[in-house]
Amino acid sequence: MGLFPGAMTTSVAQGKSLGMSNQTTTNKGIGWTSLFVVPDKQRLLFLLNSMVQELRELGGVLVIGSAIAAIIQVAAPRELILNLGQGPVTSIIAMLALAAVVSICSTVDAFFALSFAATFTSGSLLAFLVFGPMIDIKAVGLLLSVFRSRAVIYLMILAAQLTFIMAFVVNLYLN
Repeated sequence: MGLFPGAMTTSVAQGKSLGMSNQTTTNKGIGWTSLFVVPDKQRLLFLLNSMVQELRELGGVLVIGSAIAAIIQVAAPRELILNLGQGPVTSIIAMLALAAVVSICSTVDAFFALSFAATFTSGSLLAFLVFGPMIDIKAVGLLLSVFRSRAVIYLMILAAQLTFIMAFVVNLYLN
């Protein structure tokens, strides 16, 4: 019996290939395999190993992203950052350019943008968070391996324009 009465199941649906114990429940005389099974020790160890691996990878990227944000905050003149960050249009353009060059990882980008929260507008921070994962140097390289350069340029321009419009609307109505 499967998850629903009358449904056929495979070994994956029954959990045999995933290391789960097979638990069959009967309801009104019809047996079905439960989605909520008690994981065995092997699956818990796999979960723990995966969590540690993700923490190592994202932790390193978080440190690199924080270092880049700190270098920009220290190396760039404070007047330049304040002038760029306060205008509703210039702040968006600056953060779009920064997102295209510096986008690290969509998880770490939030912490990176947080360092600019005091000087840049809300719309520009939103533009950084939206545009960065879509169009960055790594993504452009991958897109060029599949699509023609003209299509990638159109995609970049379209994403930048739509992100700019959305961020500008946020700047107008939230600030």
